[in-house]
Amino acid sequence: YVNRPGPDTTEDAKFSLQHLLGAVLIDDDIDYAQVTEAAIEDPVYRSARQKVHVTVDERDDVPLAGTARVQVTDTEGNEYKNQRAHLRGIDEKEPLTDDEHRDLYRKFTDGILADELIEETADEFLSLEDQPDMQGLLEVLTFRQSS
Repeated sequence: YVNRPGPDTTEDAKFSLQHLLGAVLIDDDIDYAQVTEAAIEDPVYRSARQKVHVTVDERDDVPLAGTARVQVTDTEGNEYKNQRAHLRGIDEKEPLTDDEHRDLYRKFTDGILADELIEETADEFLSLEDQPDMQGLLEVLTFRQSS
């Protein structure tokens, strides 16, 4: 699912470990800018993603469920290794905190929603189970309500 060394489309780029980790090497972060057609073709990102190699353990019968092992070798030949047994923020064993959810939500809604709507809708998302009605939230998110 994520071993896509040469993404051709923006959808491929969103699921390419090579592309996304290469972008982190260049930009120290990931957002929408790195998954555009321009970014896919950018020689800087192309070069960076060629430095990322993914090996899939065929013993994992459930995609994305196995242990992720990461090894980084710097330009001086030093190796750094680590592994994760589950997905951070997705697996209930290590969920994101409310502050981490807020930070991600702000990051990906900035420039799309007005600042006050970002905070308001973040609050609503974080308390969905307490919301008696979602109509107001849906109106904001589908731009039917003016800011």
